[in-house]
Amino acid sequence: MEKLRTPARPATGHLFRTAEDVVPPSQEEVFAYAAGQVEQAARGLWPGAEVRLGPAVPSVTSYVRRVEVDGRPLYAKLSVLGVSLVSLLRGSCGDWVTVRDAQAAYVASPGSLLEREARQLAVLAGPAALRVPTVAGYEGGVLFTESVHGSTLAELLVRAPHRTTWLLEEVTGEMAVGLRRRGVAARVGRSEIRERSITGTFLRKFNGLSAVLPAADRPHGDTGGRRRAPAPGPAHDGLARAGGGVR
Repeated sequence: MEKLRTPARPATGHLFRTAEDVVPPSQEEVFAYAAGQVEQAARGLWPGAEVRLGPAVPSVTSYVRRVEVDGRPLYAKLSVLGVSLVSLLRGSCGDWVTVRDAQAAYVASPGSLLEREARQLAVLAGPAALRVPTVAGYEGGVLFTESVHGSTLAELLVRAPHRTTWLLEEVTGEMAVGLRRRGVAARVGRSEIRERSITGTFLRKFNGLSAVLPAADRPHGDTGGRRRAPAPGPAHDGLARAGGGVR
């Protein structure tokens, strides 16, 4: 990992609820803010470098965008308050002013979702020796990972459904070997991403805040409850990489 800057203030927990009189943030407001944060973070990590923002990448949970830094292709990911874009655009975190102010405090707090993901990826790529995307840097709530070529696991399953058992065994087997290496499980556990646990996902999806949005109001890449296969890029040749850049 090239650079990993840790925010300085302690995290605080927040419970957000939608009020009938709250005007939810618009997709344009959120995406314009996110694009600005991505560019600002890139310039902070690589002063003087030429930064070019590429197209957005479909994602339901986070804002993901292709970026080039001095010609080096990267993926940039920003999580707003650690919640899905669907919930955010429904107003579950308040109006845009509330969200923007809360995001500033969230990013300044150690232990944000993407900071933990960056630490997990560093462990998985290092002592675990797993083929995960390389972390290029983390700054201001934005995680940068290197672009990886190859097919995703979803694409392989679609092309060869008769190999499903073998493919899943390969993925889980490789992960199991890496996680059994000395000290790996403990280090990964210290950066646990509770928001993506089975229990956390279930409770979030059935708490009434994540109902399907009308098509016109869905965040980029949302299919109204039907999950899309990850976009090509954050996967290694043959099998999808753990902890890829698009979620």
